[in-house]
Amino acid sequence: MPLSSTVEPTPRTLSNPGIGSAWDSVVTLAKPSQSFNASGVYLGGGYFLTANHVDAVEIGQQIKINGTLYSLDTTFDTDGIKPISGVDLKVFKVVAPPVLPSATLNTNGSLDVSRYSVLVGNGVGKGTEVINQGWNWGDSTTSAKRWATNYTLNATDSLTLSNIYGYSALGTLFYAGYGNDTGTVSLGDSGSALFQFIGGAWVLSGVPTSVQVSGSSFYNRGPTSPVPSPDYSVYVRISDYADDIQAAIPEPGTILLTILGVSLLPFLAKVTQVRG
Repeated sequence: MPLSSTVEPTPRTLSNPGIGSAWDSVVTLAKPSQSFNASGVYLGGGYFLTANHVDAVEIGQQIKINGTLYSLDTTFDTDGIKPISGVDLKVFKVVAPPVLPSATLNTNGSLDVSRYSVLVGNGVGKGTEVINQGWNWGDSTTSAKRWATNYTLNATDSLTLSNIYGYSALGTLFYAGYGNDTGTVSLGDSGSALFQFIGGAWVLSGVPTSVQVSGSSFYNRGPTSPVPSPDYSVYVRISDYADDIQAAIPEPGTILLTILGVSLLPFLAKVTQVRG
């Protein structure tokens, strides 16, 4: 996926998989001196959403969005950036924003668990293969906008993950049983998007922030175990923070609002921020 180190950068995975304008709402973010750093999602009206730990968005510096430099709009929250309290998210606003479609926030938390999802991001791709386990991440030259599919964890496991992080979270597993298009989060996908088709539209249900192990994506971290132990990825659960995101944006109406559960979290280990 664009977010994945698990899907090869073929023409198929590099183009819109049929999720409408949601695809174009996901952007690349970088510091002025960089070509590659992290991801963000456009909310309309010059506002973008990304992970709070993404350092491509910092007070007093310009931001490169899809390769073009933009200045922060300091009329927004004094310095152009507003963290969402208690969670790894922030909203920022730029002057003279690009013409992009805006993402729709998922506000229905009863429908985002155990659900088919499409990941869209700008992370690095596959590097060297680890036979019968997965792949090491590629270098920055493998970064590209790609997509992958997955299923979110069930309600019980989502709660377990949320308790670990201290905020409401969704999770996905790099589970081989989900098929060849299954992907996971990699370096550069922080702040990107987990979309789900709910209420007749593709809505933003998660923003990726962390992975189980940095530097690789394994569908089986214990190849000799009789039970597969796939890596998991962590996302901020947007349905529980949509009101906070809306409240951060002063102009009303700038954003439009609106199964296959596998319990493998006994394999949980300490997770690592994707760091861009």
